[in-house]
Amino acid sequence: MQREIREECEISLDEERAELRAALGFPERSPVDLVGMLHAAPARTEPDHTLLNAEEGRAYDLIGRPPPPLWEPVLAQGRADLAALRAGETAVWQAVAEDSVRRRLALRAAQLDRAEGDLELLRRLLRYATRSSMTDELRLSGVLVGGYGQAEDLPPLHEVRETDFDTACGLSEIPGPGADPAGLRRWAQETDDLFFGGDPAEEPLYTWTDLALDPGLTSLALVALIRRFDAIELDQSLLRRADDPTRLDTAELSALADDFERLGEPVQARRARRLHTALQDRPQHRTRAVGIGTSAAAG
Repeated sequence: MQREIREECEISLDEERAELRAALGFPERSPVDLVGMLHAAPARTEPDHTLLNAEEGRAYDLIGRPPPPLWEPVLAQGRADLAALRAGETAVWQAVAEDSVRRRLALRAAQLDRAEGDLELLRRLLRYATRSSMTDELRLSGVLVGGYGQAEDLPPLHEVRETDFDTACGLSEIPGPGADPAGLRRWAQETDDLFFGGDPAEEPLYTWTDLALDPGLTSLALVALIRRFDAIELDQSLLRRADDPTRLDTAELSALADDFERLGEPVQARRARRLHTALQDRPQHRTRAVGIGTSAAAG
């Protein structure tokens, strides 16, 4: 294009460009640098200034490299705390013990960065995790401790299980007091495979959006939820049921609408509810819709 402009114009494009750049006070940069800056600029607008389509409410795609996955900024504090806990920093131990959010994030960091020397700090985190009754993090801390297969950890794990009715149900499959270390390790591995794992990309998006809300990373969570709904709206096959790919599971749309309302985004909530309703009106989804409503009423 620049060659065509040079051929058609009598002026010197390079001279005019240099004169304009000097007048505006812009430094001289190569086209490669300028294109790179163009691609980087939109990425810097997220999450605080995400551009939405005024009519549809969808988020515009970013040019260039995508921002880091949500779990990276969410786990930044947890990773820092985990490093300090490993170093034995007393002040950090006290802070993590008194802050349920930091405990959750430190445990998630330990889930993704497992080290042989973590057993003692995981035992301490397990004791703190019982303060919140039955949670994913309590199960995770039990799994991480049990993964070492130490027989001496069975009594404290049973004590944790008997904290209250919810923990007794949620941790009911912990091996009995007389189990051998191999049985404990097997339980931990099977539960780990079912609920956790070591790859953050394989965790459900909602693990990270929920964790983002606790430390106040609301904008990050909101943008991730909007982009997830946009993807579903454009490709409803994302809702296919694993047990019956010919049908859709619309429960995620209802959950998204609830999340948007909780975050003060009524427009996005209406989008999610509108699609949810539209899918229920299709004959093949009516049975599923009744099932969800019945479960919610029973709960």
